[in-house]
Amino acid sequence: YGLVSIVREINVAAARLARQAADHAEAREPGRPRYVAGAIGPTNRTASISSDVNDAAARNIRFDELVAAYREQAEGLIDRFDAVGLTGETTQLSDGEYWETDEGWWLKASDGTRTEPGPPPEKLGDHDKWIDVNQHRQTLVMFEGMTPVFVTLFSSGRNEHETPVGSFHIREKHIASTMDGDADTAADGPYSIEDVPYIQYFNGGYALHGAFWHAEFGRVKSHGCVNLAPWDAKGIFSWTDPQLPEGWHSVTSSKDRPGTRVVVHERGIGTCRGPKLDACH
Repeated sequence: YGLVSIVREINVAAARLARQAADHAEAREPGRPRYVAGAIGPTNRTASISSDVNDAAARNIRFDELVAAYREQAEGLIDRFDAVGLTGETTQLSDGEYWETDEGWWLKASDGTRTEPGPPPEKLGDHDKWIDVNQHRQTLVMFEGMTPVFVTLFSSGRNEHETPVGSFHIREKHIASTMDGDADTAADGPYSIEDVPYIQYFNGGYALHGAFWHAEFGRVKSHGCVNLAPWDAKGIFSWTDPQLPEGWHSVTSSKDRPGTRVVVHERGIGTCRGPKLDACH
């Protein structure tokens, strides 16, 4: 009791200790694999029994509060944004598809995502840099030729703010700048965010950039740009061309210094619905 504020941390530590113990036991007997099964709950409240003997309908907790409590604990057992290896094996159960991990446990497909890059650009050189942006999977993969060198999650434009698909080149890069939109471009009202980090414009006002104001990467969220965790945005910014000269704040591509190709494909889940479908054509 009294540890509600660190429920997630407790579960992260518990899962880590259990996995270490299982690995230690398996190392002693390599022929006998050890697995860790996570259990959640109970809470000190119940939704099925009244909290008042004089009122059978009384409850001291709501269902959505229980869902939030169990979700916090479950996210501690599998930390969000953790990368897991997949074997390629899948199975279908009554509640959906599951993917086998290289650690021997099964991940529900709806609880994660996996990369599915599209076709490479034409006339691609062995070491040419390019970025694959899959809006359905919300995954970004950096390639050198056909070799993937980095992968991460992002948030593309939500419904009626869709990120246009197509093949583009990075046009200009800024270490930081103010990004804003008026009511005509932002259906939820005008906005202005100062010091947006690591901006890379690739199609008009659409850019890859860091987003410090949310952590919903892996889900559609933005006003049309490709939102990245700031640390990821920094790494991508440093890798792409044109390179930023030392001491400079921004750089623009040119014929002699072409920008890295950015290939955006598929549609984000729940997008392209409603009257504003310009980016969906």
